[in-house]
Amino acid sequence: MNDLESGLISSILIHLCDDDMRQLAWVSETATWLHELSLTVVEGYVRRQMEAPSLTRWSREAYHERRHRMLEGHHVRCSSQYFARVAGLYRLSQSTTLLISPSGTFVNEAPNSPRGLAPGTSHGHRFVGQASIAAVAPSPDSQMDYLYKLDRSYTECTAEGRAMTVEDLPFVGEAYRCFSVAGFRPETLELLENRPCPEKGGGWNLRPGVLSTDSTGQEVLLRFSEQGTVVVLGGDDEESDLEPIWDGGDGSSGLPLRVVGVQEQAWAQVPKAKKNSLLHAFDNSLLQQVAT
Repeated sequence: MNDLESGLISSILIHLCDDDMRQLAWVSETATWLHELSLTVVEGYVRRQMEAPSLTRWSREAYHERRHRMLEGHHVRCSSQYFARVAGLYRLSQSTTLLISPSGTFVNEAPNSPRGLAPGTSHGHRFVGQASIAAVAPSPDSQMDYLYKLDRSYTECTAEGRAMTVEDLPFVGEAYRCFSVAGFRPETLELLENRPCPEKGGGWNLRPGVLSTDSTGQEVLLRFSEQGTVVVLGGDDEESDLEPIWDGGDGSSGLPLRVVGVQEQAWAQVPKAKKNSLLHAFDNSLLQQVAT
């Protein structure tokens, strides 16, 4: 409330009679009670939602004050619905698919690698895991309500017929954990994500960047840090050797996100056998982790 509004209300209150003042006091007490009750209800709602696999790593740091509780409830509600909206089968490349369930479990696999391998040789890759939303960020893209900061853990990582270690995978850290930012365009069914990183600082960095290539053709991302220096994510060359090939003009609003896949089938359209295969694979990988 600004000074003008406060002054206007004060000029009205001084003219109220005793009965009006008593009524106003009752309304004020009722409003205070309703406000406190609302905060209590929202607190309970947030705690219940955080029990779901897709929100177990929700961060409450940004809502430490009670006055932020209602906003947190809204963000949690949107986050709880995110995976239900994006759940389905995505084509990431000619040989790679991504299947996401409404609970945030996923499998990224390429069972038929185009490499020329001898008959009977194991090939392709299979990454199974669970994604949890830790926070939301405003989206400049009108098709996306928010950008979602993901905290993702892999429970199975195999490639070329062998289990991959943390050292084999530059985008994961301890316990096969990685961080990224994702969004979904419901009109075009496009799934967007930045490059996953083993640290929150890199994976959740939303400062605009420029997608580039190094001298070997490997894709890298140039981004300016808060100190104004250039940060290179991916690739082996120095930043001076990089030639920008993208400046945010492809509809991504200059954000360090790109379209990683387009939904081919919504979750309801995915064959039941494929759904069960994902859930079974995730449960088995968890059991194997416990056993070891």
